[in-house]
Amino acid sequence: MENYYIAFDTLIKERNDVLKYVVEHQTEIVSHIKTTICYELYSSPADDLGILTPSLIRDKITNGYHKGRKLKKKPLNKGYISYELDNTMKPLRIRMYNKGGHLDVAFYFVDYNDALFAIPCGGNKPFYLYPTDMHKIEYRKGQIWRYSTITSNSLWQEVYDFEKENYVECKNYYYVSNLIGSNKEVPLGETGSPLQAWLAKIYMIENKVSRLLYYNISNKEELIYEYGK
Repeated sequence: MENYYIAFDTLIKERNDVLKYVVEHQTEIVSHIKTTICYELYSSPADDLGILTPSLIRDKITNGYHKGRKLKKKPLNKGYISYELDNTMKPLRIRMYNKGGHLDVAFYFVDYNDALFAIPCGGNKPFYLYPTDMHKIEYRKGQIWRYSTITSNSLWQEVYDFEKENYVECKNYYYVSNLIGSNKEVPLGETGSPLQAWLAKIYMIENKVSRLLYYNISNKEELIYEYGK
């Protein structure tokens, strides 16, 4: 598992590079949004990136997790999320407002190293980096391939395989780089490893999850959760 540890530590380090890039180019990033925005959507309050969260599993396996529901118009006196997109429906910015109409946090979407990053920020001009998860989204053949949420010391990653029709497999990892009591020389599945792993077997109907089997594979394959049975 040494290669996994190195790869995940590299991804956490990349987070710092992306944050530096955003701070240095914030004027251009905001200007690009203003000149490119073509569509604005709304949803109820939600976790992560709301209705644009590419995960197929988070809302199925996590109690209290909400992707939000799409709204026809901006609500009054309620919290909501605004999604700004370009003419190809590519996301540019997400802004999350509380019920008083004040901005809580915004996510700015930036292309970097052949991936799409969603950077959490507060304020408007200038904005500042907000202390919550950064999101990295990678696609293959027009479908989500790898989705990571990253902090300064940890990450959650989902890796998707769409090779079969109406069936998807997702390998899911949670890694803490400097976990107290852990040792990066310890293989996955053994006491002291800083990495946990799961496998989701996902059955689809009309591009929606109809059934999900979730296995712990850190040691041996063990079914721990079932959705849609």
